[in-house]
Amino acid sequence: MLLLLCVYLMQAWFSTDPLALKYLERVRDCYSEMSVTGEYPHVDYIPLRVIKSHPSQHKKEDTVQFLKNFQRATVDYISQQDGGRPRMQKYPPTIGLLSHAHFLKKQEKRLHIVFGPPGTGKTSFSRHICSQFNSAPQSSSFSLVLLFYLREKRVAEAKTLSDLLSCYGLPDQKLDYDTLSQMIADSQGRGIQIIFDGLDERQDLLKDETSIVTRLLKGELKEAQIVVTSRPGIVTQLSTLWHRASLYEVQGFSHQEVKQYIESFFLKEGNPSAAPKLLAALADRPDLTGSTYIPLNLWLICSVFSFKNCTLPDTLTQCYTALFAQLLQRQAMKEGLETAVGDTLDTLPASMLVTLDCLSQLSYLCYLKEELVFDEEVVIRTCLSSRAELKGTFDGMSLLHVHPKKHGAKDHLTFNFLHSTYQEYLCARHILTAMSEEEQTAFWKENISNPRFAMVFRFYCGLSELKVRGVQEIVKGQELPSKCDNDERRLLFLFYALHESSNSHLTAAVAEQLHSELTFYLLLSPYDFYVMQYCLSKTAHLRRMALPGRYPSIHQPSEFAIPCISTVASTNALTSLVLPLSSFTLSGECSVYPVYWPTLCIEGPITAGLVGAACGACLAMLPMHCSTCG
Repeated sequence: MLLLLCVYLMQAWFSTDPLALKYLERVRDCYSEMSVTGEYPHVDYIPLRVIKSHPSQHKKEDTVQFLKNFQRATVDYISQQDGGRPRMQKYPPTIGLLSHAHFLKKQEKRLHIVFGPPGTGKTSFSRHICSQFNSAPQSSSFSLVLLFYLREKRVAEAKTLSDLLSCYGLPDQKLDYDTLSQMIADSQGRGIQIIFDGLDERQDLLKDETSIVTRLLKGELKEAQIVVTSRPGIVTQLSTLWHRASLYEVQGFSHQEVKQYIESFFLKEGNPSAAPKLLAALADRPDLTGSTYIPLNLWLICSVFSFKNCTLPDTLTQCYTALFAQLLQRQAMKEGLETAVGDTLDTLPASMLVTLDCLSQLSYLCYLKEELVFDEEVVIRTCLSSRAELKGTFDGMSLLHVHPKKHGAKDHLTFNFLHSTYQEYLCARHILTAMSEEEQTAFWKENISNPRFAMVFRFYCGLSELKVRGVQEIVKGQELPSKCDNDERRLLFLFYALHESSNSHLTAAVAEQLHSELTFYLLLSPYDFYVMQYCLSKTAHLRRMALPGRYPSIHQPSEFAIPCISTVASTNALTSLVLPLSSFTLSGECSVYPVYWPTLCIEGPITAGLVGAACGACLAMLPMHCSTCG
């Protein structure tokens, strides 16, 4: 009862004064017209994962582990424990996650700092709070919730509360903002929440003591609740206020929200059947899945998938080049540069191309030292001409995540690329664009068999099309194993690289050197079968092919395996084919390709009913041996 009375007293003056009501009506009209998802108006807002966090609690080793998990395409989440060290969890935590309703209630502390990397949806988060207030004002502790974008010059240059309030006015609107601001000041902002979005976009604002934004953040209107969003790098400029603030981290999406977002995206596009297609395509592309926790990345992937008629680009390199093109196009628009960034990134403005070259060098130098998280000193040496350019907000055209200083002004900022594959892509780009052909050859002669460089080599193949003769000779000169398993994946990595290069002549030359008997003792995805089909279709000497492992149960493997096997069988005189019958639904399928299989050897645990169905389909046409029933 006491709480309800307090809420009523907070709201009373603003809900009854005619001038205040007129202003409130104008604000709510703006919220009614506002798109929560902003630049992506055809996408429904999907709730983000927000936890109570603190920048100083993030340790370098935790960030490294976090990135390694993404590199394995496992989206893990950091769960903060009060007073303790962050711990890694395999599944998203449910305790500690905050709903938007939390930010519509009066809290003990008046200042709330919401931070997160680029693209995680901080602006959409702010808009959704306002949208919730507009649709259900009775559920809020506040009579008025105001959202101001600090990127807007009028907001950033406001010196008085009256200047700030007038940002919601129309040019022809007769409203006494001075009187309204005096009323708010007299009540010390009771019943009002003000949200400032994008503090990182105005990095010098906190130095301006005449700015009303700065004064509000530092305590003016002590009864008003203030929310500010920012990338982590700028949060340290508020460190003197941390003791009287609540800090929150926006973490982006979990697997469940990724699914919701994709379904919403294609429903709005009028093509709902595309959603399960993309989800299935991503399930087969762990090389892309790990970056979808960032809403911006997920939007880009959905857009590319839609633009390419419900297909992802054929190679990983093409996917990431398209992603970089769209990310940098967005950056060019933010910088006011009128240019169209092409799929090859060749049409980047000169200033952005220089920065991209520097970032590529940075990724290469840090990758050599096995550093996923790196210090500001290497960033300054590689990307900037002086320390003054860093200013705590340099984020490499939104490709870098900035970690705040933990121990005051004398500590250093640390950085990492938003996803480990961004670093690997740029590392490959540096090798191709900054090294001579001789240097490229020497580098790959030393590192081609290093599994740590497998993804970098894959990107290099896609970017270079393996046209450097010295590198071609290295690829052709490798000792190729006859077996592929989880401990020895070189053969599959080579297939990836050759497919990535689209160099059919080199692929044919390598295919001729393969062993005549190949065995794959590992879980094979549909994408694995796809690249195997591309490479093995150029062989003519294979005699035995064994795939005794089980395939993912979430797919119908025969849809992908049978075309691969039949292609191999059509170009090679196979005398033995080993398949895991327990993973196939073979009723009728064997008869589709009977002429290709002189002998069908089936190994593995098999039920009598399944053996009977398979044998019934094949026995009349082919000699067949079953390891279970003979």
